[in-house]
Amino acid sequence: MNRHQYHCLIAGLPDLSLGDPVECISVPAFRRVLEEELFPEDFEQVRLVFLRDDHRNLVRFIETGEVDPDSAGNYTYEDFRDQFGLFSSIIPQEDILPPYMVRVMKEFHEMEQKADPVQISHALAGDYLEYVLEHGCRFLRAYIRFEYDLDNLLTYLEAGRHDMERGRYITGRTPHAEHLRQSLSHVLERDPEFEYFDEILSRSEITSIAERELRFDAMRWEKIDELIFFEDFDINRILGYLFKVMIVMRWSGLTRQKGESRIRGILRRTEAECFTPED
Repeated sequence: MNRHQYHCLIAGLPDLSLGDPVECISVPAFRRVLEEELFPEDFEQVRLVFLRDDHRNLVRFIETGEVDPDSAGNYTYEDFRDQFGLFSSIIPQEDILPPYMVRVMKEFHEMEQKADPVQISHALAGDYLEYVLEHGCRFLRAYIRFEYDLDNLLTYLEAGRHDMERGRYITGRTPHAEHLRQSLSHVLERDPEFEYFDEILSRSEITSIAERELRFDAMRWEKIDELIFFEDFDINRILGYLFKVMIVMRWSGLTRQKGESRIRGILRRTEAECFTPED
């Protein structure tokens, strides 16, 4: 299958550095740029990334009937409301949300007791991985699976430190997730199939919370570089950049307006340089 190439877009993106998060575009602003610049089928991959924002809004909607109006997610309050209304519709209609979100929404809507936000989040997270593995591009499938394994191990370790129910927070059905579930009744053994296992355990012992989180974001950054190293100027590389923007924005105090203005100026210049009139 031929993949769309985005030479001008990628060439115009400013370099990012985890250690020096200067003048980075905000995540919602970068999403808007991508919606303008990408082919629709490639932007669908971006939408897959932001389904996790929709998860938070769905949890909030089920709990309170509200959503975060400033969310970078794909769906609005009206979308959630209308999907909810479809459950009582006499005439079958096409769902608005992805199938796994509809399934979770309906399941918790039909429960007699008050919905547990942890249970809702857990159900969405587990099904999201399967959805990405089915619909995601090569980079997205590999990176999301890596993040699941990283976050599951970190959650397992943190829950153990605070005498919390560790199994309650393990999500997804990766081999490493199953390894952790099998370790609930005894001492955690090394997972030889998860190559980052030892490194994660080592970094998790850092006492400074900020330093520890920075080290794990550095690990995410290194994984992104590894996955896009041999990629061309296509959607895989763009998604890698998107995840780096997300990491940088967690650490940056930059005003969003300044970053957006800079990147849009760069894009205008590179598009002008790359544009070749037709004969």
